[in-house]
Amino acid sequence: MELPKGYTIQTKNFKKVTVDKILGEGGQGAVYRVDYDGQAKALKWYSGKKFKNPAKFYANLENNIKKGKPTNAFLWPEDITEKDGEAFGYIMDLRPGEYKDFSKFIIGKEGFASITAMTNAALHITAAFRALHLKGYSYQDLNDGNFFINPKDGDVLICDNDNVSEYGKDSGIGGKPRFMAPEIVAKGAKPNMKTDSFSLSLILFMLWTNSHPLEGKNAFPVCMDVKHEKEIYGKNPVFIFDPDDNSNRPVQGLNNGVIAKWPFLPAYLQEEFTKAFSKDVPGLAHIKISKVEKIRSR
Repeated sequence: MELPKGYTIQTKNFKKVTVDKILGEGGQGAVYRVDYDGQAKALKWYSGKKFKNPAKFYANLENNIKKGKPTNAFLWPEDITEKDGEAFGYIMDLRPGEYKDFSKFIIGKEGFASITAMTNAALHITAAFRALHLKGYSYQDLNDGNFFINPKDGDVLICDNDNVSEYGKDSGIGGKPRFMAPEIVAKGAKPNMKTDSFSLSLILFMLWTNSHPLEGKNAFPVCMDVKHEKEIYGKNPVFIFDPDDNSNRPVQGLNNGVIAKWPFLPAYLQEEFTKAFSKDVPGLAHIKISKVEKIRSR
């Protein structure tokens, strides 16, 4: 149920939160613009009924708030509300209006002002996750809905940091198969820093090509059901440019972005992506910042 305008609740830090308006809604909860003790902030609100272990999720948020954000790129939880029955929420900074949803760049509804801005976005994303991992966290549910990007300069903000847990701990969030490492999809393995790196490689590939690296001709059945999804992203993932397996090549009319853009990527990036999505190293791949940074000189 949507929180009404004027709804108030207190946080664990004894701050008063007053709801102004709803900003968006997703699978886990809704985000509201709120007055947080005189400051304009965002509140992400959960019913509590969508989690297997709400108490564990709540405790993880409290721990992340205590430890603090890895860098300013993260719209990190700052405070958490008291519980209202099973419901609760956390406070974070608002996303500035000039930052656009990453998913809109993928489908062509937003575009970068320059190749420099696109390169900056790749660098900012990679550097932010390096900082996250160095602080002992794994993200666990990395997908195209986690990023907001400024199209003018490529600056990046990362949201939905409620999914982040200390390395080795399970947040209870399963993630989206389309963005998971194959071993998680196929075997139910737990997310960790290495599987984060696979998902990060996938995000960077989508940034550069507007296409998913595993979605060639195998990914367009009459009906995409759970069994087919598990096959494509888990049991038998095939890179669309796999040098030894042409069974999942891009399809003209469906993969136009990658067909047009792949030939123009520098050879060293093509090589890195090919390594990243090799059948030999699922979940262990990463794109090095140094490789992305070379594009600055082009």
